[in-house]
Amino acid sequence: MKRHHFYIGLIALVTFGAGVFYVLHNALYPVATVNGAMISAREFQRVALAGLNFYVRSQEAAAHRQLTSEEVSALYGEIRRATLDKLVAERLIDAELERRLGDRVLALANRKIADAQVDRLREAVPELYGTTFEEFQEMLLLPEAKQVLLDEALKGELADIQSWLLSARRDASARIFLSKLQWSNGTVEIAP
Repeated sequence: MKRHHFYIGLIALVTFGAGVFYVLHNALYPVATVNGAMISAREFQRVALAGLNFYVRSQEAAAHRQLTSEEVSALYGEIRRATLDKLVAERLIDAELERRLGDRVLALANRKIADAQVDRLREAVPELYGTTFEEFQEMLLLPEAKQVLLDEALKGELADIQSWLLSARRDASARIFLSKLQWSNGTVEIAP
């Protein structure tokens, strides 16, 4: 009987270890929560790296030179802050759209994207952002389409998206689990 407990314990320990490895390896752990909605490390890293890639390429094109690693490192802190701030806003918009439109949100947002002329953008995305067009669409176009949907929904109430978002940010309960970033006065800031 004791031998069975040993094997059961060993199997449980190995399973737990494999689960932890899977979560860490795939960056499925939260870097922040917004009103209970999680922002995963995977999503945060993907969006931050795409933003950094775009910003570095545009700065290099403007300066006609390659940025040094120190310059890129200095940019990355602000890119991380802006990325997390953007993802917080996306979670707030998603929650409000879900409340207002229910299951129709994704279909309506995809229709907005389809109506836009993105063929020329499709070719430029890999070079500018260092990502596929499908990832770019998920990271940038879909959240923008959702913001347009919410703005249209708010017009019936004589409100605008910026006022609503400012109010939603003030009322949001956000927790940030990244070093050097903090939630303060409804926005993500670099910690002193």
